Amino acid sequence: MEKIYNIGFLRIIFTIIVIVFHALLHANTLYGVYPDLYAHAHAATARGYVAVEMFFIIAGFFLFFSAKKNIDFKEFALNKFVRLWCVPAFAIFCIWILSLFHWTPYHKYANILHLFLLKNTGMTLCLADNGSAWFISVLFWVSLFYFYLIKNFERKYVNLTIALITFFSFVLLVNGNAGHFNQHYKMLNNFFNVGMLRGLAEMGIGYFIALFYENYKPAVESKITFVLVSALEIYLFGFIINNLLFRNIKFANDMIFVIFMSALFILFLLRKGILSKLTDNKLFYKLGTYTFSMYVMQEVVFRILFKNYCQCSSFITAYPMLALVLYIAITCLFGIATYYIVEKPAIALFKKNL
Repeated sequence: MEKIYNIGFLRIIFTIIVIVFHALLHANTLYGVYPDLYAHAHAATARGYVAVEMFFIIAGFFLFFSAKKNIDFKEFALNKFVRLWCVPAFAIFCIWILSLFHWTPYHKYANILHLFLLKNTGMTLCLADNGSAWFISVLFWVSLFYFYLIKNFERKYVNLTIALITFFSFVLLVNGNAGHFNQHYKMLNNFFNVGMLRGLAEMGIGYFIALFYENYKPAVESKITFVLVSALEIYLFGFIINNLLFRNIKFANDMIFVIFMSALFILFLLRKGILSKLTDNKLFYKLGTYTFSMYVMQEVVFRILFKNYCQCSSFITAYPMLALVLYIAITCLFGIATYYIVEKPAIALFKKNL
């Protein structure tokens, strides 16, 4: 399939949303030294966890096309493991090094389970030392499950199965978790893991978006179409950014975000509006390749900075927005460095020895 460059833009935006959310998640984080500002910022970004849904949707979309390639289950599983394991393992290693200098705590047994990609599968009771990377285990196991279905069964049965899984996963999330998709480690009825349900549901949506995209035939563009689609893109993008970064929407059901993110993703795939056209370039695509390492390394960056930068009350009080921008920038730089030091070499080594 052709490269869709503007997806890199979506990855960048939603990664930054998650970084901001985690920076303001608890009172002992970036703005904890400034209670009034923290209370406002924390409330405004309280729905930031929903940004992860976009990553699952994108993953489900590309999973569909990966399954169409001439690769077997073993090759797919090994490739997925290498891509998802090396950077989190490096992050755990960095945290261990920091613990040797008494810079941060380290939970070795919990981290062993994390390294086996068992976090958020219902088999662990804690978040280990890189809680923000919880979605990796979900992405790995759900990808393997859906890939196996797609490869071994007729499409009509696969479509029905994934549709049912997607629907009932959302039903369980909405009704078992009070409409919110947070508390990813929580178990519903001691059987269904919230994070795993999110992966099953949203990767299922991504799969069906891929089905639509595969059969989509571009129509002749017109000025009216461009204006209407541009307006819809701007509205959806503005709604998502506004309610994940600047205000907490007064609506208890996170499904609204899943619907809007899915619609925005489809519009970016079609590239008929101004946002999807402007961001459809190689620069955003290249920047998007760094986002996985940025996401995973944010925990390491926070632990390094917390004892100094995050407790510098005079600086944060005087320049609160600058403090947050610098934190995001440092996290991004760590992520880019990790991409070249760990992620890219690991993938290249795997491909060379496959």
